[in-house]
Amino acid sequence: MLRISKVIFLILIILVPAPAAIAEGLQDEIAVSEPGASISIKSPVEIGKPVISLGDIATFSGISEDVVEGLFDIEVGKAPPPGQTRTLSLAIVRIRLRQAGYEPDKVTISGPVTIVVSTRSAVVTCDEIVRAVEHYVKANMPWNPKEVTISVSPGQDRISVPDGDISVMVEPLSTTKLLGTTSVKVLLLVDGEVAKAFHVRVRIDVAKQVVVATRTIQRHEIISPDDLTLEVYDLTGVPSDVVFDPLLVVGMGAKNTIQATRPVVLSNIQCPPVVLKGDLVTLEAVSGGVVVSIPGEALEAGACGELIRVRNTSSGAIVRARVIDSQRVQGI
Repeated sequence: MLRISKVIFLILIILVPAPAAIAEGLQDEIAVSEPGASISIKSPVEIGKPVISLGDIATFSGISEDVVEGLFDIEVGKAPPPGQTRTLSLAIVRIRLRQAGYEPDKVTISGPVTIVVSTRSAVVTCDEIVRAVEHYVKANMPWNPKEVTISVSPGQDRISVPDGDISVMVEPLSTTKLLGTTSVKVLLLVDGEVAKAFHVRVRIDVAKQVVVATRTIQRHEIISPDDLTLEVYDLTGVPSDVVFDPLLVVGMGAKNTIQATRPVVLSNIQCPPVVLKGDLVTLEAVSGGVVVSIPGEALEAGACGELIRVRNTSSGAIVRARVIDSQRVQGI
């Protein structure tokens, strides 16, 4: 019997909280339920942050400052988008108080049954977006600003964002290019945080002088200064390797026929041929590490590394060979 009594005593010690613990658990409720304690809800309310706190929609009286500080930050709900409203019920205030550890029945809560909350907004105009995109393009393009026309299509005249310190940032996409029609990413930041992000189309036109052939230049012909002139072209309509400086191609050979009045491109230029049609060359054949040299005749001109047709003057056979230098070609 004595042993059973000891066991019951130990269980009571474990399960029953001490008076100090009870007092600590009730501290908030007692503080809120002080005589005359009240929470007054106001409506409509305008806020400037993404979360609605109790302090945004209520005033407190008869409650100690330290308790008010805790009540003030209780989250009541999410704020509506900038420039829009959200309706809350008075019942949600009681629910949020209870979830936060306060007993709503021990404090007087007054206010409208329906609480209307709106979010303060600021407006970013299309002109601000256009200026930001133009600044980004000019800062990153390789072109002379005097030769460039930039057309931005922001898509919206006015964009609402939360009120605060607003800035516009422009970033490239993986597909962004600085010529022709392209797109960039625009970020609207409020107090350093991204409030909105969207893509903006932009057209970049460049009118620039390019090298143009004054006559038709045949394959392997050496290009002279008289063969070239400068004309203004829209770069969106010419190949990306178009030549801007005539000095880069004078003295070079035409890899393929260059038509008169057409822009000259680097991919159609090569070093002058070192072997001309009719030249006698040494035709080398390599087999198993053994090099056999045979006299040959070039049937067409070719630059170093280029493949040309060569006739074996001993057998009359025609083979394709790669030009090694002005004297040698190697059969393939």
